[in-house]
Amino acid sequence: MVLEIYPDIYLLEIPLPNNPLRSLNSYVIKSKELNLIIDTGFNIEECKDALMKGLKDLNINIENTRLLITHLHSDHSGLAASLNQKGVKVYAGEIDGNMINEMTKEEYWKRFDDYKILFDLERDNISIDDHPGYKYCPKKPIDFIPLEEGQILTIGNYKL
Repeated sequence: MVLEIYPDIYLLEIPLPNNPLRSLNSYVIKSKELNLIIDTGFNIEECKDALMKGLKDLNINIENTRLLITHLHSDHSGLAASLNQKGVKVYAGEIDGNMINEMTKEEYWKRFDDYKILFDLERDNISIDDHPGYKYCPKKPIDFIPLEEGQILTIGNYKL
């Protein structure tokens, strides 16, 4: 679903299958010079299909499009690596960008086994394979453009 919510600002509802959140609100700001996608959905085909369909419906050219990741959760950052590999420049806060890239490494997730004992997750038979952060995060590091506090991004008539 694509919905214009303000002039040149569009809402793309990205489904999150089998998740209690049900969907993610991704936004697209269009302009003649540069477009901006805000958040992506999980790193799964259903999210990718919905995002790409929305971009196609909006006639978005990926070559003049940037991505802004609001924070590290996989429902917001999951497809960032895929878009980055297609040439999309990706903005994120420096701390979140570094954490997202850490999450692409198996060593990061191996620590989960230590937390299983600490948080008594074994009793509930929870494994890393159940963790949506692990299942749906980007799988390759992203060449982020780090954002600094107070920095302003200008896209068309909008300043963020």
